[in-house]
Amino acid sequence: MYSKCCIILLLFNRISSVWDVAIIQQSIRLFHNSSQFAFQSSIEDELITSTNMASWLSCPNKNINDVSLSCITTWAKESFNDALTYAYGNEYGVEIVDGEILTEDYFRTRLDVVRRRLAAGGVRLAMALENMFSSVSLGLGVASVS
Repeated sequence: MYSKCCIILLLFNRISSVWDVAIIQQSIRLFHNSSQFAFQSSIEDELITSTNMASWLSCPNKNINDVSLSCITTWAKESFNDALTYAYGNEYGVEIVDGEILTEDYFRTRLDVVRRRLAAGGVRLAMALENMFSSVSLGLGVASVS
């Protein structure tokens, strides 16, 4: 018999659905008393540190306030590498196929990666919005990605 974790993961037959929805929902249900706010707060409290923020906002040859195409490309490559490393293989490194039963070990070993990706994405989005709105308020127009 499969655990409740695995039964939920069975409902999602695409690996992207598992990462975008199921792992997050399971974490909220199992570890945060079904509270999305508690889940978000745990990410903020545990992962939003000055060291992590500096790492997530770093960009090759660019000022931290310049969200350029090279920054976005660097961040996309980081996400792609995490997907290749963690999403598409099971906990033993064997490729996952659509509809495969994912174990509780898969869930538990991928949760930290999902939380880190959410935190990094939130910090990066906040920086991009802050830069865009500060440029607009100074009369510099809409910020663009170059």
